[in-house]
Amino acid sequence: MTNPATGISDRPGTGRAAEPRTVCFFNTTPFWGGGEKWHLETAVRFRDRGHRVVVVASPDSPLLERARAAGLEAAGVRLGSLSALNPRTLWKLTRIFRASRIDAVIFNGPHDVKAGGLAAILAGVPQRIYRRGLALPVANRWLNRFTFRRALTHILANSEATKRTLLQNLNGALPEGRVGVIYNGIDLEEFDARPTEPVFERTDGEVILGNAGRLTEQKGQDFLLQVAERLDGDGVRFRLMIAGEGELEATLRGRMTELGVEDRVELLGFVDDVPSFLRGIDVFLLGSLWEGFGYVIAEANAAGKPVVAFDVNSNPESIEDGKTGFLVPAADVETFAERVRTLIEDADLRRAMGRAARERVEQRFRMADKVDELERYLWGSAQ
Repeated sequence: MTNPATGISDRPGTGRAAEPRTVCFFNTTPFWGGGEKWHLETAVRFRDRGHRVVVVASPDSPLLERARAAGLEAAGVRLGSLSALNPRTLWKLTRIFRASRIDAVIFNGPHDVKAGGLAAILAGVPQRIYRRGLALPVANRWLNRFTFRRALTHILANSEATKRTLLQNLNGALPEGRVGVIYNGIDLEEFDARPTEPVFERTDGEVILGNAGRLTEQKGQDFLLQVAERLDGDGVRFRLMIAGEGELEATLRGRMTELGVEDRVELLGFVDDVPSFLRGIDVFLLGSLWEGFGYVIAEANAAGKPVVAFDVNSNPESIEDGKTGFLVPAADVETFAERVRTLIEDADLRRAMGRAARERVEQRFRMADKVDELERYLWGSAQ
């Protein structure tokens, strides 16, 4: 039966060491990104392994919609910067945790972990995990120190770079030994099984460069437009396809005109079938100056594509420079364009790097392996 106050079934969890647990994936980010993809995919696989799964997400968010479409129990909760001080919000979250008898809750963002962490303590949730996906420092404020020391039992980073930046400003308030690292995973069987549907047309002899991500300053698409300008000026035959939507779309279209690359670059908007998009390109470009974990790098590698990216944050953990792609000094557009041109002009090198990239994903980023790691991280050998 579904509890009308919480929107979630009242069926109790087991909470016993050798049996399936009840796990809450708690992510109220309103848009869709790598963190939301991780929460949904991991929740589905936990469900498929016999755990009871509950998803808490923002109302009308893509995560909530997709969780329900996947048949997961889900509740809509809207959080803001002051939600941890709102008794009604804390009481609602506490009721969700208690009604479902949550054994472990995995939080996504700062609002989630502050409000949800307090509610989880009040509800007696034994395991309270913050999965940090942003490779950005955390301010050394008393509320952050309290949260890490008291509200959480586990802290999990999605890369070594994320772990380093998380610890950077906390001055010992968070011991390094309390932060685990588990990379994102790719379900290669599902990825390979999906039929390829053309996302765009291509002409013979034309090398297709690709990028996929939100059109935001973080993702650095402007750098890629500058790369396109330099390649075009050298007479290189290529097209750059950018998949995604965001607040910078109009700005980027203006920059395309300013740089004279309107006939070389296409903004495709939101592309739902990312595997087909990646299979259709020849080289993937990533212009981000910071990433927690470049999930799209792993996806491009799964499609057998080499990647050119800046040598920042977690990118060196995903790209083996000179073997699966190229790493370029941060914001160095000239060198970036040179590396891309090398791959455009050398089809054998593209294919060799693509094969090596696929092998690296198979060895390091399989979804099943990452779910195994998460279960061991939470419950040790009990599973």
